Amino acid sequence: MTIKVACVHDSSAYLPELHAYSEYFQKSSSVRFEVISHSDGEVFSPERYDLIYRFMGFYPFWSHSDVPEIHEYHSLSVPPFAQAKDTIKRYLNRKPVGRVFLNGQVESVLGFSDQVPSVQRDMGVHQRFFDAVTAGSAKEFDIVYCGTVAGRQGLLEVLKECLEADLSVLVVGRIDDSDWLDRLGSLKRALTVTGAVPYDDVPGWISKARFGLNFIPDVYPFNVQTSTKVLEYCAAGLGVVTNDYEWIRNFETCHHASFYKIESGLADLKAMDPQGFSASVDSLEWSSLLERCGLEEFLVACASVSERRTP
Repeated sequence: MTIKVACVHDSSAYLPELHAYSEYFQKSSSVRFEVISHSDGEVFSPERYDLIYRFMGFYPFWSHSDVPEIHEYHSLSVPPFAQAKDTIKRYLNRKPVGRVFLNGQVESVLGFSDQVPSVQRDMGVHQRFFDAVTAGSAKEFDIVYCGTVAGRQGLLEVLKECLEADLSVLVVGRIDDSDWLDRLGSLKRALTVTGAVPYDDVPGWISKARFGLNFIPDVYPFNVQTSTKVLEYCAAGLGVVTNDYEWIRNFETCHHASFYKIESGLADLKAMDPQGFSASVDSLEWSSLLERCGLEEFLVACASVSERRTP
């Protein structure tokens, strides 16, 4: 028996796990996984599916649906009023037949007590990032930052510190602060900004650098959530330069790693061997991770239970 699962999501959200699920379930004989964006709402027919899969924010219990649902919580609520938002999710979100959590901490903070079955699924890394090591791109930059720059308080200052330390810097993404760029003066010669690039091209870009920069404000809940870029840097064979915060320390302990800390200063980074500041993340390749967490079996079991409960 093959169950049909519709994953309904906001098409504007960047969700690497969504692409991973789609690829993983293409090989499955038990689960047919279809991605439906909200913009397809007019042609979406829920009754055609056995399960609806949602990446959750606020989806209240009075939202009508006759199709059983799986709810994934891949992050915690952010300030302001983060605790209040999580409480609202706990008591007002529609009750699903199963939940998927990023990790134990997210499950614990949300604190559902309704005995709905759940599974934990941490972030993984696409095989393309591992393949970037084999491709062996020439190292053109000392350090790369990949991701969103806007709104990341303190990041521009760290990028400037890199430039002042005579490091060549690659930013895979956009820098929209033209005033900041102008103030760099002659330092700007060592800065390369790609602008937005397709996700499939990211491994090729970051593999051009020796180190990858991770900068997360040491503020809850950001400081306890998985940094996808750290996983991707490690998979691509880069050394990791990062600020010090809770998730980083836990990751270093679990993976027997020691990353280069921004707090130590960047003046000596150019002479450092990046391999001394990386970690093995082979076990986090997406297909291996999803196999290990048993997501396919979980979906089939949830569909089976909901079918038995149908009058």
